Order: sequence, then structure tokens, then C-alpha cells
Amino acid sequence: MIAREYIRKKLDVSEREGIIGSSSVGAVAGIEGRVTEYSVYRSFTGAKDSTDSDTQWTYDKGHILEEPTAKMFEKLTGLTLSEPDEAYVDADHPELICHPDREFSIERKGLRCALEIKTTELFAAKASWGIPEPVWDTEMPEDVTVYSGDGIPPQYYAQCQWYYAICGYDRVYLARFTDNEIFIYYVPENAEFGKKLYDSVLEWIESVKNGYVPSPSTPGEIRLAYPKETKDTCLVADNSTMEIFRALQEETRKKKDAEAKIDDLKAKLALYMKDNEILVSNKGDKLLSFRVQKTQRIDTKRLRLEMPDIADDYSYMTESRVLKVIPRKDV
Repeated sequence: MIAREYIRKKLDVSEREGIIGSSSVGAVAGIEGRVTEYSVYRSFTGAKDSTDSDTQWTYDKGHILEEPTAKMFEKLTGLTLSEPDEAYVDADHPELICHPDREFSIERKGLRCALEIKTTELFAAKASWGIPEPVWDTEMPEDVTVYSGDGIPPQYYAQCQWYYAICGYDRVYLARFTDNEIFIYYVPENAEFGKKLYDSVLEWIESVKNGYVPSPSTPGEIRLAYPKETKDTCLVADNSTMEIFRALQEETRKKKDAEAKIDDLKAKLALYMKDNEILVSNKGDKLLSFRVQKTQRIDTKRLRLEMPDIADDYSYMTESRVLKVIPRKDV
């Protein structure tokens, strides 16, 4: 274990200006995953919107499920979890912090443990998890299945190693809630990896202070980086950009063809079902439902006619740059 001193400090971890926490270290170190280097850069430098709204909503929903997942962990293991009310701050470099989701102790051996909780894959693109490999964990009850941390996504692995490097925990676990199941992973310390991670983050911070700006990598980040167009400007596409544009045209055509085919197939199935509610296979497996769904909407046109002042008070305008293909023949 790396012997490193830390201090405890109350921080608003949602405000990430000037600090790097565990969820950011993988992206900073060049490890691909959900968190991007550019989003870390924006939060570190104090940008108002460090993530696009869709990504932020995913994080918010994941946070809501954090407590139920913690309760399931307690029920399975018989251990008592606590949520740290203070962050761990590196004594030598106060930009480096650590704030685990939960902590617990294995008292019979005096072990300090951290628990990282992951829930966002329930409503976001699933991370790349390996096939869970059960391991023998003498610190957990015998009837609790614990899996090897070697198969967890790389950014999550870096996050767990950060807990060792900054906080000096004895053991780090990860609880993954998905498909109404909880998987518990034990992530042993990799001191060499943790040291490289620590050094990489310090180098990145220094480079940012010297003017380094990473490139945005997602459509949402590009809109954050370049929120406004310069009017009456025109840029000539180079050869590589033309290749990308042609590829976009081709994929767009394929998508339109696929959507039309899907609509046709759905129409045939709906016609087959007529007024039946459920379609099943010859084995009795449910395949489709065809039900009436109720949707409640506000009649904004009528509201503006009958109560224009209220309509104006509750109306607001949003703006965002939109990339559109200008209709023309193939180029």
C-alpha cells in the first residue's frame, strides 16, 4: 500500500472546479469509458455546464438508486454502511480528492473498506462488463457470492484504485445493480497501477494549467464547446472531411430504409393482431403487446387564447446548435 497522508474536509462534490475525484481519474489517464476527458476539463476549469443535459440526467437517476442498492448490500452481507460526510483530500496535492459512495468496517480484523455503487446501466448504454468470475472472499459471509474485480470496466477499476491511493483503504468493493440483481465485486489493490494513476493526474493538472485543452468527443460536448455559429461564415471541406460526409450520407440512407422497413413490419403484425392485446409464440412466450396508451398533454394553443399571461409566464425558449444535412444529390 502507498503510504500517503490525507485530510478530511467537507466539500460540495457536485462542484468540481479545481479538483479531481475518483470518477474523473480514468478519463484523465486516457482510459476510455462513460466519463470523457473534455467533460472533466470543463468541470475542473469551472465551466458552467460540464456535461450535456442527457448525461447529467443519467447521473441524477443513478444517484436516486444509490441508497436502495446500499440497502440491498447491507441485507446480503449483514454489514453496516455509512455515507461519508467529508471528502478525503490529498495532503500534498489538495486538488486530488476521494469521496466513496459508502464506507464500512470488517471489525473482527479492523479493516477499513470502501464501496462504489453503479446503477446507471439500467437506463444508459451498458458498460463493458466481463463475465462475472466468482472468487473466494474470506472477509464476506460464506453465502454471499463475490466476483473478481478484474472484469469490471476500466474506468471503474481506476476509480477503485483511486480509493486505495488517496484514502488508504484496506479493501475496496463495487456493487453493481442491474436487472433487479446486485453483483458484488472485490477489487484488490494494485499499488503500481495506483502510483501511475496518481502521477498521470498530477501531470494532467499541470498541463491544463499550462494551457492544454482536450478536444470534445461527443455531439453534446461539441455543442458546449461551440454553442454559437459565426454568421455568414463558410468552411471548405478537405478530402478526409468529404469522406466522413459521404459516410454520413450512406448511413443516413440506410437508417431511413431500415425505419421504413420496421414500420412496414409493425403494420403487418398489428394487422395480424387486430383487436387482441397480446401476441405469443407457439410455446406461449409473450412477444408483443398492442394496448391503448393514455397520454395527457396541455393544449397550449387554447391556453394562449384563453390565458395568454399565464402562458407567457410559463414559457421559455431553449437554443442549441443542430447539425443538418442540406438536401442535395450525392457528392
